[in-house]
Formats: sequence, structure tokens, C-alpha cells
Amino acid sequence: PYDKPEWKAEDFGQDARVEAYAAAMAQTDELLPQLNAALAELEGMIHSETACSEVGLGYDDIDLWSRLRSVTLVDGAEFGPKTKAYLE
Repeated sequence: PYDKPEWKAEDFGQDARVEAYAAAMAQTDELLPQLNAALAELEGMIHSETACSEVGLGYDDIDLWSRLRSVTLVDGAEFGPKTKAYLE
């Protein structure tokens, strides 16, 4: 819910960041099924282990891979075999 400049702004101090993390963690039970549904849908969209689209490695891969890598931190995230292979 926060853009990087907003998150790094001096008026958004450490206490606000801790509160934001706590609020996000409190929503895990509600949001985890949505995340897993999106990961299941993504499974059919990934082209291969080396590229997410048919044209090959590109900017889409840089964007998708970094986002997926962040999701690996979520306990309970369910990655399909194609998505796992893509990440590895």
C-alpha cells in the first residue's frame, strides 16, 4: 500500500513502519488464500523455466522475478512446479 518514496519519507518514521508491518501481518489469514489463488493462476502464464513470456528473457522477467522472490518470504505461499522452476 506504500510507494517507495512514501515509505522512505522522513515523516514516515520507524514506529509507523512497525505499525504498517503489524497491520499487514494481521491480514495474513484473510489474504493468503488470495495470494495462493493468484499464484495458481500465474502457473499457467509462465512460459518456461528461463522466461515468463514466449519472446524470451526481458523486462517482464526482471519485474516478475523480483516480485515473486519477495513472495517467497510469505509463510504458506504455495508455488506450483512451473513457478518454482522459474524462480530457481
